[in-house]
Amino acid sequence: PAAGKNAKPVTQIEVLAKAWDLTLGGDALDMNMVNMIVSEFDGKHFADGSDSVRSSSRAFERIRAQAQKVKTVLSANAEIPVSIESLHNGQDLRMHVTRAEFETYSKDFFERVTGPVDKVLKDAGITLADLSAIELIGGGIRVPRIKQVLSDYFTGLELGSHLNGDEAKAFGAVFVAANMSKTFRVRPVGLTDITLDPVIVELAEAGESADSEWHKDAVLFNASSPLNARKVVSFKRENDIVCTLKRGGSDSP
Repeated sequence: PAAGKNAKPVTQIEVLAKAWDLTLGGDALDMNMVNMIVSEFDGKHFADGSDSVRSSSRAFERIRAQAQKVKTVLSANAEIPVSIESLHNGQDLRMHVTRAEFETYSKDFFERVTGPVDKVLKDAGITLADLSAIELIGGGIRVPRIKQVLSDYFTGLELGSHLNGDEAKAFGAVFVAANMSKTFRVRPVGLTDITLDPVIVELAEAGESADSEWHKDAVLFNASSPLNARKVVSFKRENDIVCTLKRGGSDSP
C-alpha cells in the first residue's frame, strides 16, 4: 500500500514467469477426435486401404465440425452417438463414442498437461507450497480430464474458474491502458510484466561505403526480463547504421 494517512492502497501485480506448450489446446483435442472418427469410418468401409475419407476435403471438414460438437457434448456426458449421412462415397457414418474411449485415445495429450506448470514454477523459483489460489481460464478447462489432471497436481488447492477468458483479456488490456493514459482517471494498478524471449539487436553499416565486415550483435534483454526496462548500446561509427531488432526463440506464442 502507498504511504501516507490518506493514501489509497495500490494493487500490485507482478508476473514471475511464463510457460506454454503450443501442441496443447482445444484444436489438438479436436484433431484427436477427428482421427478417432476417421479411423472408425475407414476401418469399417475401406479396410483394404482402397480409399479414405481424408481424400475428400468436404467430407473431412464435415468430420471436423462434428468432432468439435462431440468433444463439447462429452464434457458434460459420458457418451454420445455420432451420425453423418452420406459422408463419403455414399457411405454413412454410424458410431458411438464414450468419454473413456476419447480419454484413452488422447492419453499422450493429457500426460503433457502439467508440463508447462512444472516449468513455470521452476522459472519463478517457487513450489506448490507457495501457492494460495489458482484461477483457470480457457475453453480447455471444461474438459473433465484436464480438470482432473490439474486437480491431482494441485493437491489441496481449489481450482477456481470464476473468470471469462475473453472478457478477462479485454478488460485487463483496457484497464492497463487506462492506467497509462493521462486522460482517464481509474484506480491505479501496478503491473510488472516480462518478456517471453530474449530481445536481440543487430547493427551493421549501410550505404555504398559501408564496411561489410563490421557488425555488432547484442542481447538487449534476456528472456523473462521486465517490460519497459531500458538499456543503452554504445558504438562509434561514421557511416549510417542499420539496426535490426529480433526476438530470440522459435516456440513462443
